[in-house]
Amino acid sequence: GNPFAWLIYGAVRRDPSPMVHLRSHLFFTSLFGALGARRSGKAIVLSVHGVRAVRTRFINFLQEVWLQTVARILFALADRVVCLTDSDRTEVLRYGARPQRTVTLFNSYSEAAFFPAPADAPSGEAVAVWVGRHVEEKGIRYLLEAWPLVLRQVPAARLVLVGDGPLRAEAERQAAALGIAASVRSERFQPQAAVGDALRASRVFVLPSVQEGFPRSLVEAMACSKPVITTDGLTEVVGDAGRTVPARDPAALAQALVAYLGDPLLAQQTGERALRRVRDRFSIGHLVDRHLDVYREAVAERQRRAGRSKVPSGD
Repeated sequence: GNPFAWLIYGAVRRDPSPMVHLRSHLFFTSLFGALGARRSGKAIVLSVHGVRAVRTRFINFLQEVWLQTVARILFALADRVVCLTDSDRTEVLRYGARPQRTVTLFNSYSEAAFFPAPADAPSGEAVAVWVGRHVEEKGIRYLLEAWPLVLRQVPAARLVLVGDGPLRAEAERQAAALGIAASVRSERFQPQAAVGDALRASRVFVLPSVQEGFPRSLVEAMACSKPVITTDGLTEVVGDAGRTVPARDPAALAQALVAYLGDPLLAQQTGERALRRVRDRFSIGHLVDRHLDVYREAVAERQRRAGRSKVPSGD
């Protein structure tokens, strides 16, 4: 629906840069950008932020048609395809991406907003925090279905939902219908600093997604030294920083929540491992260096494929 999408083609063709970075294989702008880049001899880097979104059956069908047609063209044109997880990489290879041109680069986080609480600060109360867009793939309805099971074992527990989106009102109605509204607080999108404060005041972060690429909110919570609970597709991100459960499984989700909300020491110990993991794997400096490597590789690849021998120094 972007009325300026077709203008991307001319803008890319006129730009003197040696490379264009396309942010998703699902956008019309990416198609026009790729065509403009190829016509003008530019290298193409294509980022995959999740292979598909979870929508209605008809929209899901249209996405599959797009993946089998336009996305295949984009993957074939790209000099480098950047995936956020290895599972996404495996999937895009099925749609025609070439293994030697496909890499996995994790997301990072803002170190200014997301950091642990001081050592002498009070430990977090029995609060679970969810952050994201209120859309189907974030799995919030399964979190709300799990919450009555949590309250049976941890009556003082509270759930904080931070975010907005088309299903926000539906989530509020569901909480009321389940009789849990008194223990659930819903907030709209907040600045990063406010989200960091909310995470530091909590005991655990939860994101029961049905479909994901690489949710930045996970590493932001880990950077605040909090254990994380999410679904099985994100095991490579979580590692020993929390637990993963099957998607669409409120009972398993409730069990994981009770483990941390009911045991402050376990939450603290897991949060310490989360902090070490995020600093080792997801620092902004590491991410920037790897992206620069990918850009240089893409330009060199394009020059090789065009029959030129000059390779940029990377300065």
